Amino acid sequence: MGNRIVLCIDDEDTVLSSLEMELGGHQDGYQVEVAQSGEDALELAQALVEEGHELALVVADYIMPGMKGDEVLIALHKQYPQAVKILLTGQAQLEGVTKAINEARLYRYMAKPWEKEDLRLTVQQGVEKFKLDHKLAEQEQLIQRLNESLADGTGEEATADPNKALENRLSEQGQFEVLLFGRFFRSLSIEQKEWVGRATIGLICTDKKVTKGEMAFVEVIVKDDLRKEVAGKWVDMVKAQEVPVLDNLNTSPDLRFEIMLQLSKLFIAQHQIRPDEERYYYQAGKRLGLDETVIIEFIKDTKLMIQKLFNERKIRNLITQKKS
Repeated sequence: MGNRIVLCIDDEDTVLSSLEMELGGHQDGYQVEVAQSGEDALELAQALVEEGHELALVVADYIMPGMKGDEVLIALHKQYPQAVKILLTGQAQLEGVTKAINEARLYRYMAKPWEKEDLRLTVQQGVEKFKLDHKLAEQEQLIQRLNESLADGTGEEATADPNKALENRLSEQGQFEVLLFGRFFRSLSIEQKEWVGRATIGLICTDKKVTKGEMAFVEVIVKDDLRKEVAGKWVDMVKAQEVPVLDNLNTSPDLRFEIMLQLSKLFIAQHQIRPDEERYYYQAGKRLGLDETVIIEFIKDTKLMIQKLFNERKIRNLITQKKS
């Protein structure tokens, strides 16, 4: 894999030398390249990318002969939309800044002369933003590939039966449950996330079907960790329809209660708890060290909540039909 490139563009040699000296001496995970015009920058960017490098960030002066800075950034944005763009300006050129913001997703504009530390930190933060956006894009692709791999199998089977249509779309209540689950999952330690993630995927895969509603919970888990290998692990487990064997998890009584409560949101969002899911949920409670009577109460409460949602929907439909 190539390097992450920070490309500096200015028609003045002294400015380029300053940028190269101030940015190139830091071991911040990027390589500095320079160009003296917009045309040279476009050619250089293409050559670097063809060599396997990534264009992470561009610093361009606004006032240059030929292509101005905003025009260069817009041209580069069309080819490398993920690259972070910074515009340098020695004048109050609001029109050019506005154009770059609107058409090149400008990250920041900085006045010349700049503060050295401010420039370095801005570039470093910009490179970190590029890395983060890149990781998120990879995770989106993982999820997309997972959806595509399920499209011809169990993922579409659940939508074929009109009586099960409710399973495969998230109601407003379902969206709310996913939101709460996501907030809870992000608050856990790495060890706790591993256990809860495995338990969630186990509940999803017990019936060898993955519905669109269940995919929302998978996305919460996948997107939580920016490490590609971790995200890929979760996706592979779902693709393989793996039902993980859970180990014991020693934690506080309050957290044991919260974990069981959050796992039940998967059923509430789906408006259903199947027998095989119920058995796995029961085993999860045992692995948390809960008494049988407590687990049974959780299951009862979950079923009551699901029934309540069904009754509310039934009443709402009756009222709607009468109005029409």
